[in-house]
Amino acid sequence: MENHKKQFWDLMNDINSNSINYVIIRGFLRLPDSGDNDIDMAPHYSEFEKSMEIVKKHLECHWEREYGFAEYAFMRNHSYKTRGPDNPSIAEKRFYVDSQSSLYFLSPFKNFTTSWVVSHSFSEHVYETKIKKVFKEGYIWIPSMENEITLQILRNVLDKRGHWKPKSYQRVFELLPQIDQKELEKSISLVLPYAKKIVSSLNAGDLNSVNKYSLGGL
Repeated sequence: MENHKKQFWDLMNDINSNSINYVIIRGFLRLPDSGDNDIDMAPHYSEFEKSMEIVKKHLECHWEREYGFAEYAFMRNHSYKTRGPDNPSIAEKRFYVDSQSSLYFLSPFKNFTTSWVVSHSFSEHVYETKIKKVFKEGYIWIPSMENEITLQILRNVLDKRGHWKPKSYQRVFELLPQIDQKELEKSISLVLPYAKKIVSSLNAGDLNSVNKYSLGGL
């Protein structure tokens, strides 16, 4: 097995064998051979330290960032990478795993200069409804399709200030025909206002209205 790929799957198999509760929220579409770019993993906030002990055994530190504490969890992002020479056939030339200590995004309440965690109910819902994605090399846990769309909305409306990346809206519109509309509405309602209007706007392909209703109709 290719060196960087082996390191990544050794990590994931170790995390899974230790029963860490996590989801990979972005970056998994090109697995098992490569991440999309970075692979964004979110261990449950109660298991972040245990997860990072395992990550540190397999990968080397790229950077670590701290954003403080909000409501029920710390907001940390620790980026680790596989070791060895670059491999141009892999996105970013190696595997980068960014581990978030909780599900958090930039907040509009101070003009997107600070971060805040999602509602506790939405956070728990993401982990309770996660999906097992199996490869011959091992398996990972990813969000349900409905929660993946909600997480994409949060990422693009808040972190990207409404400037949707093509790969993000392409993924959302790829998932929309496959999802349960009521489950999507439930998912969005746990974390954003105007869930019905957001779902209607998504179905109409109107991202400007998705942005508007996600921020309270402003």
